[in-house]
Amino acid sequence: MTASRVLAAEATRLAGLAWVPWLLAATAAAAVVTAVVLALLARPAGGAPAGQVVTAGHPVLGLGLLALGALVGAGDFTTGAATTTYAAVPRRLPVLGAQAVLTAVAALLTGSTAVVGAVVATTGDLVAPGVAATPGALAADGAGLVLHVTGLALLAIGAGALLRRPAPPSSCRPSSSWSSTRCWRPARAR
Repeated sequence: MTASRVLAAEATRLAGLAWVPWLLAATAAAAVVTAVVLALLARPAGGAPAGQVVTAGHPVLGLGLLALGALVGAGDFTTGAATTTYAAVPRRLPVLGAQAVLTAVAALLTGSTAVVGAVVATTGDLVAPGVAATPGALAADGAGLVLHVTGLALLAIGAGALLRRPAPPSSCRPSSSWSSTRCWRPARAR
């Protein structure tokens, strides 16, 4: 299977998951709301740097994109889709590469949306009268934020792929004990 077909298959799989757009939209919205709240609390006399105000949603944005990366990296194994995926593409690296590309694109778009939303929401005189903005510094802070959270999402994909937990066989049932499961195993042939 070619790299473009693997990428298209992973894009189709991610587009079919209902939680992906909700996670990305909620993450961007929470980052913008955090920036607006900080802009409302900025003291006009202090002249808070605009970069601090615009990037105030960094922790929220980082957590959302870390969750995205971890769920994409380990999601195949929790849903059982890994069987189909690796039957079609026997090697792990093309699939991991496609997941990384798609997650990086989603993180770049979400981070950019959050930064632009924060700039638009906080540059008005009504919201942030004490915010001192210089366009060059604001662009550098925003670009740094977007690249940082994209790197976090890619790091989370790697962690999810390394620490994945394959789903147990359907014959395994959790026991009352935290430490063990009861799995039916066929008797040995004598």
